[in-house]
Amino acid sequence: MGARWIAVGLVLFAACAAPEDVDAGAAEDAGLRDASVTDAEVDRDAGRFDAGLFDASAGFDAGADAGFDAGLEPDVDAGADAGLEPGVDAGADAGFDAGRDAGMDAGTDAGSDAGTDAGFDAGADAGFDAGADAGAGPWYDVSPSPSARGRNRAVMAYDSRRGVIVLLGGSNSTTSYGSDLWEYDGAAWTERTFATAPRGRNDAVMAYDEARGVMVLFGGNNSTTAYGSDTWEYDGTSWTERTFATRPRGRFRAAMVYDAHRGVMVLFGGNNSTTAFGSDTWEYDGASWTERTFATPPRGRNDAAMAYDAARRVVVLFGGSNSTTVYGSDTWEYDGAAWTERTLATPPRGRRGAVMAFHASRGAAVLFGGNNSTTAYGSDTWELDATGWRELATSSPPRGRFDATMAYDARRGVLVLFGGNNSTTGYGSDTHEL
Repeated sequence: MGARWIAVGLVLFAACAAPEDVDAGAAEDAGLRDASVTDAEVDRDAGRFDAGLFDASAGFDAGADAGFDAGLEPDVDAGADAGLEPGVDAGADAGFDAGRDAGMDAGTDAGSDAGTDAGFDAGADAGFDAGADAGAGPWYDVSPSPSARGRNRAVMAYDSRRGVIVLLGGSNSTTSYGSDLWEYDGAAWTERTFATAPRGRNDAVMAYDEARGVMVLFGGNNSTTAYGSDTWEYDGTSWTERTFATRPRGRFRAAMVYDAHRGVMVLFGGNNSTTAFGSDTWEYDGASWTERTFATPPRGRNDAAMAYDAARRVVVLFGGSNSTTVYGSDTWEYDGAAWTERTLATPPRGRRGAVMAFHASRGAAVLFGGNNSTTAYGSDTWELDATGWRELATSSPPRGRFDATMAYDARRGVLVLFGGNNSTTGYGSDTHEL
């Protein structure tokens, strides 16, 4: 009888004692997941946990505070995987130290690198937002080899369907009226050839019709026709000439952009045989050209800069030259119903031959370069939004120039500037991105 009770007692003792040892070991191995561990062990390992987690977070925050949100999420995962999980699972100081160091290094370095590359090369919002206080960040000289041949007075626009910049014509030391077409995908320039193509020209206008997926080319100047009035469309495969009974008078040095909200091309001004400095406005919807008349249009001009502000749904016109003002500094906006002059406190210096395009990531029209009485070859960068003009503090700007081309690559979120004329290079072949 006594032996039986002794055996029962041993079994009960084992049943009570064993689970505590098993749970304690499991909690130790699992990184303090069970409450049966002593308070001292909890305090000790909680200290390790805090050191690993919050030091790693500091690393990630360092990357984020630098303005490089693009690198934040991958680095949090990298910090957690490198240090946090091994530290918790093993419960060892080395694991948490590794997590802390990896988090700080990975968060700062990778966040910075990824933010810089994504922000300025790929055009991520985070990169541009980080540099907003100082300006727009740096211009990059990305001139690939081979490149399109150097030129000025060409036309260029972005094909959003195919994700390429399209460059056509212009003048250089070899060809006064170019007819060659090149495409730039962010890595290389590639020349395209066609059985049927527009005659060579300079000082034409071209813009991309997003709704119909075609480039629209109008007018320009060549050895045969001083004031071209022909309309061509390019769909990425071939060119097609469109003929219309009613069309704008032939001209060169006009300005044209695509109004994406209303689905029409807007053409303004330029030179022709009748009017040296045109003030007429025309719209093209793919089916017909229509002249629009207004009580108070902008003064006639050529060599003006024009862009479509997609954020505010207005066409923006700046500067140019006419018989009264050789280097205009006036700003006009067109909403499809009327032209309105904006009187702004600090506009850019008057100029002609500048380039302007809408930068969607910044929500502003960006103006570069041009020619005026003070600076023959401007290298300043400005932007215009609802609040007005402001000059951007950019590093490594391109050499000053006029009669260049510029378009916004929406896929990569960057402005692309090509060619132009300056004191060093009469026919530039350099490619820059902002």
